[in-house]
Amino acid sequence: MVTGLTAKSLDVPGDTALTAYVQGVAKLVDEYDKAIAKGGDVTKATAQYDQGIKALSADLAAATAKQNAAVTAYQRAVDAQTAAQKAQLDLQVQSIGMGSREIQQAQALA
Repeated sequence: MVTGLTAKSLDVPGDTALTAYVQGVAKLVDEYDKAIAKGGDVTKATAQYDQGIKALSADLAAATAKQNAAVTAYQRAVDAQTAAQKAQLDLQVQSIGMGSREIQQAQALA
């Protein structure tokens, strides 16, 4: 690693899931480097690294799916609100020149 950088100092502003992934990868790389430097089993160190990457990737995918679902829900709520406002405005435009009874009937149908 670069001097002064630690896994915890890596940050992706505004994205906690991606920050956790980046920090996790940095930690895995550090652990891998330490194992190899000690003369450890390269095959075992590589397998542990691969297993860690798979776990981090699964966590990131789950978090991304959750974020995407939240964005989609928000978009649907905004679309529904916009549609309701449009319907209200359309009713106001239609009511120009109508009597109060006709307006009430149009509102009841809307």
